[in-house]
Amino acid sequence: MGIDIHALQLLQYNKQKSTNLGKTLTLGRQAVLVGPKLAKRWVGTDQGAWCEELLEHHFNAKHVDSIDNSDYEDANIIYDYNNPIPDALKDQYDTVLDFGCSEHIFNVAQAFKNTIDVCKLGGTILHILPANGFCGHGFYQYSAEFFFSLYSQENGFEETEVFISDLYEPRKWYAVKKPSNGQRINIRTKNETYIIVRTRKVS
Repeated sequence: MGIDIHALQLLQYNKQKSTNLGKTLTLGRQAVLVGPKLAKRWVGTDQGAWCEELLEHHFNAKHVDSIDNSDYEDANIIYDYNNPIPDALKDQYDTVLDFGCSEHIFNVAQAFKNTIDVCKLGGTILHILPANGFCGHGFYQYSAEFFFSLYSQENGFEETEVFISDLYEPRKWYAVKKPSNGQRINIRTKNETYIIVRTRKVS
């Protein structure tokens, strides 16, 4: 779990779309994993860093919490995301970042419901998760149809965008067109492939 070059690009893209991250929740505490040169530029050190300073200084996060099942990376909220989120955490965050966490949570339906529940109305959810070629990394790989169905207008979401990108070619993101009339989106890839998602909760 961490902020790699794809995640950094998604944060920059989201910044163009909205003014700031506001109060932010990361699923798992996120390390900065962009290589020594970029790390020096973005967080001032190439010796390893966590994401809080990056999100606050460059992306206007007001406050950053992290939630995890264990405290081994010093997340400040310890909670098993397989279970329904407590009422105290509902509707609390302007932005929810899932950069490589949900695929490790067995109760996938509950995990995504929790992500939706912690997000405020008007808030933004960002995901970067495995799509293809990650067999053995976590429990799941995700399809574009999954996100278009979950983050639909009928379910209270707008501005849902889905991209596919080769793990090793971050300069190329492919926008996925929302299917209609029962069409399938068939994507075959050679290398490990990310699915990259941005959506906004409006009702």
